[in-house]
Amino acid sequence: MYWNAYALPLFWGSREIGLIYGTDHLPPDAITASLWLAVLGVTVLWAGMAAASRARWVPETRTDISQTGADWQYLRIVFLAVIAVRILVPITALGAGGRQILANLETVAPATIFALLLRRCLRGQAVARPTRWTKC
Repeated sequence: MYWNAYALPLFWGSREIGLIYGTDHLPPDAITASLWLAVLGVTVLWAGMAAASRARWVPETRTDISQTGADWQYLRIVFLAVIAVRILVPITALGAGGRQILANLETVAPATIFALLLRRCLRGQAVARPTRWTKC
């Protein structure tokens, strides 16, 4: 991820950055520093994974979402509500200070809920219930 975020744009993108007073050309020192940051980030991530596997550290995970239908139905309703807010409410509706709140609500909440629902579907726990329109 560090490589994608810092190094690839420097090789494939333009080496100019947009500032308030115009564009500025990136010096070679900035490119070298970002590449070192990518190498350092990957090294630290690798060291952390190696240390955790050697220590046999396995955190205990407890689910906050029960397997009953009410919690999952609540997540589905919130997912649809946040998508409706994203479609119907402009990003500038709450002013400059509220723009960040709306941006977080519109991106973080649906992504998290979608990941939870997709995980449940991939594990085979999301079973379609027959309805009156389903043929038996």
